[in-house]
Amino acid sequence: ALEEVNLGRSAITNVSMLSKCKVLQKVELRCCKNLTDTGWLANLPKLREVDLKYSSVISVAHLAASNSLKVLSLSNTSITDEGI
Repeated sequence: ALEEVNLGRSAITNVSMLSKCKVLQKVELRCCKNLTDTGWLANLPKLREVDLKYSSVISVAHLAASNSLKVLSLSNTSITDEGI
């Protein structure tokens, strides 16, 4: 089963299909300038690490309820206090 995925530096715009990978633990979406929606991440119960550095994501509030998330990298994004 897929546990890690690295789509960094890609032109991808939608990766919501990954929400079906229930054992996914690490997602790297660094430098994905076309990606804005990461709501699907909330459907990953084993998610431990997410890298969104240099992406166009504006909110990660949906991750607030995650009990498994340990690392969330958000440097150089447009996320504000309201988006956390």
